[in-house]
Formats: sequence, C-alpha cells, structure tokens
Amino acid sequence: MKFLFGCFLAAFIGCFYSYSYGQSSASSIKGRVINATNAPAEGATILLLTSPDSALFKAAVTGKNGIFSLNNIKQGNYIVYIHKIGYAKYYSSKYRLDGSEIDM
Repeated sequence: MKFLFGCFLAAFIGCFYSYSYGQSSASSIKGRVINATNAPAEGATILLLTSPDSALFKAAVTGKNGIFSLNNIKQGNYIVYIHKIGYAKYYSSKYRLDGSEIDM
C-alpha cells in the first residue's frame, strides 16, 4: 500500500476526547492525513459516514498541509473514510460522538 492511511496520525494514537459539559451537542473531528513518507496528503477526500448504514453525512478535502476539519456534527455513531486516487482506502473504527471534539 503506497498510502498509509493507517499512519493517519499513528492509527489514532493522537485521538483525544475533550468532553463538553455545556448545552452544545455539536461535535467536530479534526486531523491530518499523511503518506508513507510522512508528507502531507494534499487533496485526500474525507467522508464521515453514519453507522451502521454508511450513509454520507459530511465530506471534506485536505489542504496543502493535509489538515481537515468536520464541524457541527450531531450526536451519533460514525465511521471516517479516507481516500486519495492512486492510494489505499482507509476506514476508521466506529466512533460515538456526543458533543466532543476528536483530534486525529
């Protein structure tokens, strides 16, 4: 596999949950996609799919620095799908969002 989405910030080792105790129930997911040489993956497509039916909920494209952000996500179960033409596809494990922010 040329594109190590599994390297996607060391397979979520940098995944932190900071819970919000306010009245807001919106969540966000932020992260950086890199390739096998740790270079930023410009133009990778990030899809947020609902679980269990995998319906598209939100989408983003990484910038020159490989960074993406998905904001205002309602509570629920989601899967993150990452793809760039010419590289391997990546599916995350299921996430339960409940008003928190996830850094990938």
